[in-house]
Amino acid sequence: MIKKVFSTLILLFFAFVPLFSQQVIWQIKEHDMADPSELEEEISNNMSTGFIPFGISIGDNRMYVLYLAGPGQKPERWELKWYRSGDEIRKGMEEELKNGFVPAGISDAGGMLFILFLKTGDNRYTWTFVPGGLTGEDTVKELTPYLEEAFLPAGITIIGEIYWTLVVRQPVEGKGACIVETYTLEGDILKEGLARNMGNGFIPRGMVFRGDKIDLLFVKM
Repeated sequence: MIKKVFSTLILLFFAFVPLFSQQVIWQIKEHDMADPSELEEEISNNMSTGFIPFGISIGDNRMYVLYLAGPGQKPERWELKWYRSGDEIRKGMEEELKNGFVPAGISDAGGMLFILFLKTGDNRYTWTFVPGGLTGEDTVKELTPYLEEAFLPAGITIIGEIYWTLVVRQPVEGKGACIVETYTLEGDILKEGLARNMGNGFIPRGMVFRGDKIDLLFVKM
């Protein structure tokens, strides 16, 4: 069951944002992970209404999901996998990509790395993990060489004190851009930041909740 979303006053962050002359709606929802079948039903129900998960953050058996609804091709389905070692991650990623799934979010939780996958049917993607730094600015600097080679971030998390970003190479040529910003969850600061960046063509593609703050990764293709 969807319980709440990081505010005593607001149960659901919800906004319309003009993006490329289209309307994009974003939501951040909290899901209880105690019952896997209930979690699957909730996320699938959101997808059936056009809200696609594009970022996750996990802690204390709760999963916070960033959803986007707007124009474009919709994925067939989603999967959530978790891995305990680098070898498991490598084998799991290769298997998912071979089967037409692409990563859409990552989160480190209790020594396990959770990866959200979306089924697109396209298996031409390649991937790697990029260690960032202690700040969003350091992370963007480390990502810049990959962005110039048509890699785009597909999720961000913090391991230890360092930001780590999963990047995937697009099946078409082109350069991207990204930014990482931190917002408090009070008032309209988060809504205003999302509206400003999405209005400039940046799409949120990852998030990390840290107490009363949230880090958001934005991508421009």
